[in-house]
Formats: sequence, C-alpha cells, structure tokens
Amino acid sequence: MDVVISTLIIVLGCILAIVPLGAGVAIGGYMLIILGFLLALIMKSEYREELSGEKYIKQEHFFPKDEKNQLLSALASAPGKIDLGQKGKGQVLRLDIYYSKALDKCYIQLFEYVPYQYAPCSQLVGCELAKISNLLEK
Repeated sequence: MDVVISTLIIVLGCILAIVPLGAGVAIGGYMLIILGFLLALIMKSEYREELSGEKYIKQEHFFPKDEKNQLLSALASAPGKIDLGQKGKGQVLRLDIYYSKALDKCYIQLFEYVPYQYAPCSQLVGCELAKISNLLEK
C-alpha cells in the first residue's frame, strides 16, 4: 500500500509539473515529486528479520492502562484470547503484532507509554498465525 501511495503522489506531481497551468502549479508539482520519493524511503509496510531475512507485516493496537493485567495474562497463556473490546479507548498500552502469512508465524509484544517513548512490558511472544487471526485487521 505504501508503494501505491508514493507512486500516486509522484505521478500527480509529474502531471502538475508538465501541464502548463502556471509557475505556482509547476512548483507544487515538483514538491509533490520530492514528497513522493521521501515517502517511498520512509514508509514501511514490511519488516525484515535480520538473521533469516523473513518478512513480517506490523499491526498496532492501542489500549487504556487498566487493561494491562488482562493483556499480560492473555499473552502468557493464550494470545488469541485477547479481548479487542477496549481497543482504541486509550493510548497508554500498545500491542505490536508482527505476522507473516507465508510462514504462518507471528510475534506479539506489549508496550507501555512512559514519557516520550513506549517501553516493553512483556517478552516477545511467538505463536502460529491461526491462533491470533481474530486480532488481525483485514
């Protein structure tokens, strides 16, 4: 998706730069071209594990602070039973999910916001993708 977005921005910039609508529009087109190339370098939809080279997609879910104990116990016993009912009602806890459909693997970790950063408050838990399919957004 990030490749499509950056490509569309570059194409739109080229169209605005080529069509003779004035100097201001041409400058805006050149700025869009530069923005498209910067977004292509910055945006990431896949993460590659350094040792094996396996590719994973990342999803984040945010929860309020009072869900911490329930999330930690669910991560320790059965990650697929995490309740997404409180998802999006707070920004204190962040649940990161890295998954690969091709490898049928996933890794989950819980982070807590402390001033200016998210600090890990659980270990990285690995499991099969089928066990947490209810946590993944389509």
